[in-house]
Amino acid sequence: MTRDNHSILDCTIRDGGLVNNWDFSVQFVKDMYYGLSEAGVEYMEIGYKNSAKSLKGADAGPWRFLNEDFLKEVITHKTDTKLSALVDIGRVDEKDILPREQSQLDLIRVATYIKDVDKAIDLVNKFNNFGYETSINIMALSHVMENDLNEAFEEIAKCPVDVVYVVDSYGKHGSEGHRLSRFQIPASAAREEARRAYAQQHAAGFRQHDRRRE
Repeated sequence: MTRDNHSILDCTIRDGGLVNNWDFSVQFVKDMYYGLSEAGVEYMEIGYKNSAKSLKGADAGPWRFLNEDFLKEVITHKTDTKLSALVDIGRVDEKDILPREQSQLDLIRVATYIKDVDKAIDLVNKFNNFGYETSINIMALSHVMENDLNEAFEEIAKCPVDVVYVVDSYGKHGSEGHRLSRFQIPASAAREEARRAYAQQHAAGFRQHDRRRE
């Protein structure tokens, strides 16, 4: 797969689990990983690395609360496709995160709302010290004021995060644009704002949901 200046992260297992309670078989996940590897996809998000102690859902599949020993049994041979996991502010137990050399994971993505960006930066600093690639995902873009987003970018730029996403959680940013609080912003402009802020130091991403078709 040939691409310039961007990578693909497949989050089928992690995000799809919201629909089926993470009821994916081990064989299905194995086949997906090695299939993505053959296709040249750079990252596969295999689940959440949140703590079961902080969330209800003990009956969820194993991809809801990833266990390192379990992951090593599932992915016995790592390829060039890296493994990612998502954590949420207030739901991850830092004691559950091993140093990268002891883990099957390569990338940890931190999901946050704009009000908790400082907490996301703290986690990124810790995960970076453990050797992981990191990202910050700012959710609910359509509920964020322009000045708050710019201030968040300024603070994030001071930390060692590798990638920053702005996430259109509610599917408000169609191609025709949408009013972001008092700020009129088309999807293309949201992407450009992220790129511009991090062109010199960071990679950036834009994740869009089309709620109109759900």
